Amino acid sequence: MTPSNHLLFLKHFLTLNIHNLKIELEGAEDEEVQEVLGLVESRCMNLEDLHLFDPEERENEEIQDTMRQIIYNNSLTLRRLFPPQDPSASLVNDILSLPMLEVLDMHIPEIPCSAPEGILPALQCLTFTLDEAIDIVDLLGTLRESKLAVFSLTCIYPTSEDEHAAIADFFEDSGVSSSVEEFYWQTGGGGGAPTWRFVTTLKSFANMQVLFLHALCGPRCCFRFRHNDVVEISKWMPLLKELNLGGSPCAVANMVTDIGCHTLAALARNCRNLFLLTIHFNTRYFGFVPRDFAEPNWNVALWDVGGIAPPNEPEAITMFALAVSKLFPRVAFKGERIKYAREWNAIHEELHMLTLPADHGLQGLV
Repeated sequence: MTPSNHLLFLKHFLTLNIHNLKIELEGAEDEEVQEVLGLVESRCMNLEDLHLFDPEERENEEIQDTMRQIIYNNSLTLRRLFPPQDPSASLVNDILSLPMLEVLDMHIPEIPCSAPEGILPALQCLTFTLDEAIDIVDLLGTLRESKLAVFSLTCIYPTSEDEHAAIADFFEDSGVSSSVEEFYWQTGGGGGAPTWRFVTTLKSFANMQVLFLHALCGPRCCFRFRHNDVVEISKWMPLLKELNLGGSPCAVANMVTDIGCHTLAALARNCRNLFLLTIHFNTRYFGFVPRDFAEPNWNVALWDVGGIAPPNEPEAITMFALAVSKLFPRVAFKGERIKYAREWNAIHEELHMLTLPADHGLQGLV
């Protein structure tokens, strides 16, 4: 609900018995936002799920104080929290002290220096979006006793190798490796793809089911992983269901990489639960299935090929489809911004012919 259209509704129906509340504050004036938050403060004392969508920066101290009071009033019941963008340091500190919080999705400008270590003991799902460089050590220090299942960190700015090292140290020193099942890392600006030293700290994450490591691409590719790196990841994380290495397939036409058919053969062999795959590769250097590969992975159903160009010669198309048919016979190609839908569908038709009569429900481009 939006404050301008539903303020009257809130006045009549906002009660102590409400447990889940989502309010969109986008476009509202500070006075209107304060009135809405004032109603929530005075009438909601048992909230379990609170989502306040507001992309605007609110420097109004009264608004920030009211938000702090809402958090205080519901501190023993809140389990899921999506606070407004850029909360104050004091509000962040209050949020990081919630004892029952299980899910936190927060866009923050800074971490207060006073945040103690070992808080948020009930936290299971954490999503942080950072606008500018902060002391990530302080941020991660608050989570050492949490049993995180989902860890997502998005940095709008280009991250440094020092920051990668800080995250790596946190994983090595804390106990989260036994609980994390989903890990997402995205960074912006002019670089910041995870280093291999950082990735090696994930080797103890044997329960990992979703791994997303973003890398900038185009006009210069920043993807740093090689064939052997991906093979190691496939051995460390045999339970993977979704693997995204690079954020999207490579957009640099002349990129030379040794990630190819033999790399995917290792994923097919070691990650038998894999369903969704996105990986940096170049169709010009795809290669051949290793001779000792004998067991296709029928579980892989979706391969995100994004805007990458497929092979464009009949022989190359057949060779590519033949290789894929031996690795992932059931796969369908997908991509939100796909530029070569017709060409990829042609490859899929070749793939379909190669897998008959052992068709496990193939479908076209999705």
